[in-house]
Amino acid sequence: MDMATARRTAVVLAGLALLVGVPSGAAAAPAAAAPAAVPFDDIETDAPLAVRVGSAVEVVPVTAVSGRPLQTVRVAAVDGPVTVGRGESAGPEPGRPLVHKVDVAVDASAVRHWGPHDWLLSGSSGGPEDIGATDAALLELRAHSMLGIATARSGELVRVDGAARAYHNVLDRYVPWAGQEVSVQRYVIGGGWFQLSGARTDARGNVSVVVRAPRETILRLVVKDTGPTWGAVSRDARP
Repeated sequence: MDMATARRTAVVLAGLALLVGVPSGAAAAPAAAAPAAVPFDDIETDAPLAVRVGSAVEVVPVTAVSGRPLQTVRVAAVDGPVTVGRGESAGPEPGRPLVHKVDVAVDASAVRHWGPHDWLLSGSSGGPEDIGATDAALLELRAHSMLGIATARSGELVRVDGAARAYHNVLDRYVPWAGQEVSVQRYVIGGGWFQLSGARTDARGNVSVVVRAPRETILRLVVKDTGPTWGAVSRDARP
């Protein structure tokens, strides 16, 4: 068994314990007393592969379609044995016995690190003997960011001011996104966006650049993704 397979197997087993009520870190019940987990691979879901967290509780809507009627479907976002988000359907959609809508509430304070997590699904048709779990997909969980722009023209020169902010899940607020490379871009009809200049945000998350641009120009600011934070694109500005 390779390391990737071993990790994902551990996720399924740990997540199944969480979803059926075994406390994290607790000793497993004897095999004879444990619910018999049946395969739960006959399900499709639109659970997103990337989620931006920008508030204390980020609600992620998920649709699950099972291959057999189920009484309920549970969806969790997990980091090994730690569950950072969970939700449960109230039952199948009216007239659609295989379709379940689940609102997964991601608890930002439970996130130990930004980056790879897993989606875990479980389902029940009414009896403890048919609870199953499946490791549905990888999930990239990162903090949300915002990027503001303001412009001031003087002839052919345009001063572009930007402000980058990133969500901090411990403080539960947006903080200056310092030290980030910001691209000043101009839109060219028929050609798309081109970089005019670049600069790095200061300790307050702010940046200021002077560029040469003709009138009727459309400008924007862009900052790329980083490991813990999703990048951002400002609104379009017409100085």
